[in-house]
Amino acid sequence: MQENHEITPAKNRIFMPLIIMTFLALGFVGGLGFKNFVPSFKSTHAAGGGDSTGSVDEILRFIQARYVDKISFEDINEKTIRGLLSQLDPHSVYISKEELQSVNDEMNGDFEGVGIEFMLVRDTISVVSTIFGGPSEKAGVLAGDQIIYVNDTLVSGKKLDNSDIILKLRGRKGTKVKVGVKRPNKAGILSFTIIRDAIPFNSIDAAMAIDDKTAYVKINRFSAKTFQEFMGAADSLFLKGKKENLILDLRQNPGGYLQEATNLLSQLIADRNKLLVYTKGRNFKKTEYETNGRSHFSVKKIAVLIDEGSASASEIVAGAIQDWDKGVIIGRRSFGKGLVQEQYDLQTGGALRLTIAKYYTPSGRCIQKDFDHYSDEIEERYKDGELSGKLKNNPKDSTKYFTSKGRVVYGSGGISPDIFIQIDTNLLSEQYFELRLAAAEFAIDEAKNFRKAYPASLSVFLADKIGQNKLFEKFQQKQKLSKFKNLQQYDRKLKNYLNARLAKQLYGQNAFFLIQNLEDEAVQKALMQFKATKLIPGL
Repeated sequence: MQENHEITPAKNRIFMPLIIMTFLALGFVGGLGFKNFVPSFKSTHAAGGGDSTGSVDEILRFIQARYVDKISFEDINEKTIRGLLSQLDPHSVYISKEELQSVNDEMNGDFEGVGIEFMLVRDTISVVSTIFGGPSEKAGVLAGDQIIYVNDTLVSGKKLDNSDIILKLRGRKGTKVKVGVKRPNKAGILSFTIIRDAIPFNSIDAAMAIDDKTAYVKINRFSAKTFQEFMGAADSLFLKGKKENLILDLRQNPGGYLQEATNLLSQLIADRNKLLVYTKGRNFKKTEYETNGRSHFSVKKIAVLIDEGSASASEIVAGAIQDWDKGVIIGRRSFGKGLVQEQYDLQTGGALRLTIAKYYTPSGRCIQKDFDHYSDEIEERYKDGELSGKLKNNPKDSTKYFTSKGRVVYGSGGISPDIFIQIDTNLLSEQYFELRLAAAEFAIDEAKNFRKAYPASLSVFLADKIGQNKLFEKFQQKQKLSKFKNLQQYDRKLKNYLNARLAKQLYGQNAFFLIQNLEDEAVQKALMQFKATKLIPGL
């Protein structure tokens, strides 16, 4: 095995994006960020004439030359490309010129805009989340808001695509954009003026001490700066803070740059020349990624948290830790994306993202799931009972592989955890979702009052149980919670969430996760395993 000490140059970086796409006002999330990895890929354009290279080229030239009506050849060419790629795997896609800059900006962690993550739901822009500390959050926009107007122009129901929306919302720092939103359980349209700014969009959501011996780090994607961010957190937690154990939260992390994942693994697996992952394809020679033996801190016990939204680079991390028996994997079976993409620049100004290889964990597993029912496979897991624990984790490939200490693991379908945590069915309830949105809005309104009571002390806030109870009572009265059925089933978690949202407003993102983790079954299970005789069940 060849040593792989140096970080791969940007132009040669490999990424592994997840097909599930959500979008930022100035970029995509979901591991969909890319750089100019390779030299320009020169495609054949029918408009340019020349000899036919196949039936597609030939037909496009006939349409351009002879079709009865005037058409946009650029549009039909783009649709042809997308149709061609749709016959391949779900991760081979075309990125338009309008989308490309946003894609690159997001993964580089360096862009300016309004700072919202959104999805198009029935031709309406729905806010998935606001970037913490970003301009939209400061203006008062909330997750769950639906954007109806942008600068007094109706955008709902207009069959806009994502690039149209990005162009309307993006802009340079200091410029203003006015949005009109429909908020659940609020009459009329709420108006917000957002001052665009540099978006503080890090790949690490939280990095903090969770007890005297344990650090907690949550990574939302593997961007170009993830390893740098992680090392900064490690310096504070392990070197200066003298922590011994690590909970690495990769839940809902859709992946990103392979090299960032392997660089991180080299810090968690201190041995030199340990195989972390290898890639190979029909026209892509086998490439091995190994530990470099340059670990800068020591971690005694590791717990990696995964779920059905953990994909690609997240699965590489979890798979390597599991195969080498270096830590315990806790949660639910991961997404199951075992493919590698490279990005090629096109003469159109767009880019082609093409699957060029599969990746394999150290034990030899390819965890790619079947393409059949690809988009709704997660929903099927819920329906058949896997997510709720009624059905055992169900990898489609029953081929047995073995960890370094002889434990049996399986192939395609994702990484199966060592300890299963069933999904919180409350989170699937529309009623609970509505209550969480109301709690988030309430926390923003109440924050100004609580800043007077707790000017700078999170510890005082956490210790004031009476104040927290009064806050929840006030929330109950304002929201008239009596209209909700079986509310008692939500009380504990909802109260915890309200406290976490308020703490986020007062003390920042770490405070939010610190409180949320008190009711997080996976986190609490990890802490229990750190105290157990055997970290990994079966060893």
